[in-house]
Amino acid sequence: MKSAPITKIIIKRFRSFPTAALAFDNPLFVVGRNGSAKSNLADVFSFVSEAMASPLQAVFDRRGGVGAVRNRSSGQQSFPPNPGLANGLEGGRFAFEVKALRNGNLFESFA
Repeated sequence: MKSAPITKIIIKRFRSFPTAALAFDNPLFVVGRNGSAKSNLADVFSFVSEAMASPLQAVFDRRGGVGAVRNRSSGQQSFPPNPGLANGLEGGRFAFEVKALRNGNLFESFA
């Protein structure tokens, strides 16, 4: 089975990204200064890959939980905002958003 290339990614409150929509060409080169979110962009792809093969809770747990993954630049909030990712593929789309529960460790997923 031939895999479809990712043509676009939408990032919502994930690591250093409050929100971003990125379109990709082939080939893709990611360059930037230190601290410009290159590693966080790479982690988006790693996260999605792991989420396709493992339970979503386990993927978050390997990264320190929802609180460690979500973006914190949205201001001081008593409850974490919901992180989410969407990938535009040739011929389809994969998307999810998680809703952190008040205990900070568990979440519900919805698309």
